Amino acid sequence: MRLNLAGRLRTPARALVVTAAAAVCALAIPATAATAAAATAPSTLASSDWHQAALPANYYVGNGDNGPPVSPVSCVHGTLFCLAVVSYLPPGLNGLIPQGVVVTDDAGAHWRGFASLNSGPSVNAVSCPSRSVCWVAGVNTSTGAPEIAESTNSGKTWSDKTPATISSRNQQLNALDCVSDAVCWVVGDDQTSGVAPLAAETTDGGTTWKTFANLPTFAPYDPNGTYQLNAISCLSALDCIAGGGLNYADGLAQVISTTDGGQTWNLSTDPALTSLQQISSLSCLPTGGQATCMAAADNLSAAGPVVIRSTDGGATWGGLNSFDTTGWMNSVSCPDVKHCWAAGAGTTVGLVGTSDGGGSWSVLDADTSNIEGLVSCASLTLCVATSDNALWVTRDFGGIGGS
Repeated sequence: MRLNLAGRLRTPARALVVTAAAAVCALAIPATAATAAAATAPSTLASSDWHQAALPANYYVGNGDNGPPVSPVSCVHGTLFCLAVVSYLPPGLNGLIPQGVVVTDDAGAHWRGFASLNSGPSVNAVSCPSRSVCWVAGVNTSTGAPEIAESTNSGKTWSDKTPATISSRNQQLNALDCVSDAVCWVVGDDQTSGVAPLAAETTDGGTTWKTFANLPTFAPYDPNGTYQLNAISCLSALDCIAGGGLNYADGLAQVISTTDGGQTWNLSTDPALTSLQQISSLSCLPTGGQATCMAAADNLSAAGPVVIRSTDGGATWGGLNSFDTTGWMNSVSCPDVKHCWAAGAGTTVGLVGTSDGGGSWSVLDADTSNIEGLVSCASLTLCVATSDNALWVTRDFGGIGGS
């Protein structure tokens, strides 16, 4: 059993049928962020810079009440291709709402749907390293154990790539990052003997996996364990930064990193992380000798969405910005080190964007706090987000200086 004493609860990825289609809501621009530490949204940012996509019939973004609560999305860097895993409501269904795949190869102008996951894993993470190859991670709906699957035809069909070392109901996969068609990293947690981090890598397209037994640890400050990993961002088969925390009232954020393919790992001891409960998402890019990372996180006890930045590969962190007093920042994507969009969850802060490396942020409010937003940017001219019961596309970086 997974318990959550305060803050975020990872809701089941599949929900009972409640409505025949998801409600459609619009993003609205607030005058200011509720508790923003940086600049508020510029008046020139217009909601028309994020457009709601028209998805194929029976495909929609659910919210946990009318379908799976999360709709993971991944855009291939430097291309016009994006794939999202959304709710899929087959005609005549009476039971659990499954997931389907929608893809675009023209920057979101048109979307095609594939009912290729309606009997597969319940997906909570996706990574597409190329137009044809995409990977997903989630839960096997029959066994309750983790599952990893790969598509080599842009989401039309999927093949199980789950390693035997990640097959227990006590394990959970929370994120993955694939730096090439063959090289993928996955992270999560193992609760066999209390909460502990879990990480694995394949360098041969899932034929073999290495599950790391040398992840950093420490004496638990909570009887429930040490930390789980919710996020990973990799620069190569050797260089990765991963983050997470402990999803309990006294939980503290943790960041680990490797530069040698997991042979050794470093645990950040930066005091800045002690003001955060968990890291939910990371977006890291190479800058000279070290990576620059933007992290989506939350204040202690999920007391508001936060973004925070590192310029030394996750060793130290600064530039913290808070945007509300409830919920968390669930996802972040940066096509370059200056431009990022992040998506909120459990808050009316739907999307926040920066064009100056986090010095200032523009805010888009959602109509409801019942969201678990996710975002992915292929470039300055293509970002896709799932939030506020819809899939959103911008081709000018939300109008905040992406051109």
